[in-house]
Amino acid sequence: MKNIVVTIFFFLFAMLAGCAGDTVAPDWRIEGPRVLAITADKPVFSPGDTVDFSLLLAGVDMADRSEATVEWSLGNLLKSLPADRAARFTMPDTADVDIYFGADTDYRYTTAGRATVMVHAVVRLADGTLLPAQKSFLLAKSSVATALNYQAPAINRILVEIPGHSGLSVEAGDPVFLPEGTTAETIGIQAELNENPAIKAYGYRWFVESSLADTAPVIHDGAISSKVEVELPPLGLLTVHLIVDDRSEEAADAAYAGGLDFVSFTIARGADSPDEDTLSPDENAVDELPDGSDALLTD
Repeated sequence: MKNIVVTIFFFLFAMLAGCAGDTVAPDWRIEGPRVLAITADKPVFSPGDTVDFSLLLAGVDMADRSEATVEWSLGNLLKSLPADRAARFTMPDTADVDIYFGADTDYRYTTAGRATVMVHAVVRLADGTLLPAQKSFLLAKSSVATALNYQAPAINRILVEIPGHSGLSVEAGDPVFLPEGTTAETIGIQAELNENPAIKAYGYRWFVESSLADTAPVIHDGAISSKVEVELPPLGLLTVHLIVDDRSEEAADAAYAGGLDFVSFTIARGADSPDEDTLSPDENAVDELPDGSDALLTD
């Protein structure tokens, strides 16, 4: 009798574990607020450089995004900005590196000519939710930065394959409008990059989230290939996020940890023109902060 009870227990446990697994969304499906990446307008910095840091925030609609703020920190430099603005920091001079990043960083900087610095960001949503994120970047003396001559991967265009139709080529960040009458359930998406011959391996991370869609979108092929197949929901908009980085840095040199680019765009069926409130391409402008410094205004 005891063996029967034990067998039933493990059977029920296995069933519950299986059900729980079915309810866990894959990492590439956005079902709530998430920070997917932090990037900068240049991969390698020198003392005195002005650098703009941006983050990729997903799973937050436009109304909530307008009320969200980001608390940025670079060493002991702090800034609080709206979520639609990039944080602009001026890199410290050589003599100030220990003040901003600690004595260990100063030591490595003076001996090797470069130091890895950590940028932190905490997104605060209107409901009080906090989303922390961080990323390391390279600070190098001017002579070292010039010698590195590093070109980060950048996404230029998005290529779309639609069964039964001609392919589309869209500037990165622009919305993708499938031809009128498109009935395809699955489309192929690929990124066109400005390639750097020194990079031996690019890394790709795709994410999808539904925008007023009736069913959840699906990515095939594990969402880590240069080209993926996306299963479209019958109705509603689909938002796609792509992050590209330099995977060869893992084996070659940690100095290239700053090589990264990202893009977000929407996909809609049979639309002739974008909805200006949600689908307009990103625009850049500089806005002055209360402390007199600048912030890059995006969107």
